[in-house]
Amino acid sequence: MSYATSVKIAVLGVPAELVARHGVVSAACAAAMADGVRAITGATHGVATTGVAGPTEQEGKPVGTVFVAVSSPDGVRTTALELRGTREEIVERTCDEALQALLDALTTDSQPDPQPDPQPDPQPD
Repeated sequence: MSYATSVKIAVLGVPAELVARHGVVSAACAAAMADGVRAITGATHGVATTGVAGPTEQEGKPVGTVFVAVSSPDGVRTTALELRGTREEIVERTCDEALQALLDALTTDSQPDPQPDPQPDPQPD
């Protein structure tokens, strides 16, 4: 986990300009973080979450505002969540949503196109 903005930038490669423009609690930041996870691990999929678990708002975003991103060879998918509950409940639900988003990506990304039925060999006359 990279709670600190400096870790998001220095380790995951989130551009400082992106943070300045969109903030760390944003779909854009989550997407850049997920891309960063893929880049530094060499994995086919990267998962990232960013948000406000509480107890107070951050960047003008209310507690429970969360963004989940999954980066894959097919691109990045982000999900915006508005969660309610205690800090612990928000963190737990965020983890559940991130795992579900990864599962969804793994089951739908790069599905091979069905192969056409082979054509029978022409019959000699």
